[in-house]
Amino acid sequence: MSLFIVTETPGSVCLDIRKGKKMQLVLGWIDIHYPCSGHIHVQIRGMLPERLMSPQNLQVLVSEIFRWLEIPINETWELSVCSALKQVGMSQPVNAEGKTDRIETTKQFLLSGRDAHI
Repeated sequence: MSLFIVTETPGSVCLDIRKGKKMQLVLGWIDIHYPCSGHIHVQIRGMLPERLMSPQNLQVLVSEIFRWLEIPINETWELSVCSALKQVGMSQPVNAEGKTDRIETTKQFLLSGRDAHI
């Protein structure tokens, strides 16, 4: 299995995931957008074979993409990938300074007469 560049611009690259003797069988694709405006600087999306959808495999994939594109490993990123059967999302929303744009709370709110933890 190998990655092949399909298109490339100054802010993005689209890759095919291929296999076979002549690498003619396309198994999936990945789009990487960097740098992005806002807090999240790297956006990755794609369609992957089911066997690559584990969190461990996706973390390796993100690390390899960052190494290949020379993106700092502590950059903020979001990943959204799917296969024929499922969808997975992962992110690194904390930047090198320890800041995030995410809201986290442990407060309890009353919604429609029921207690809900948000």
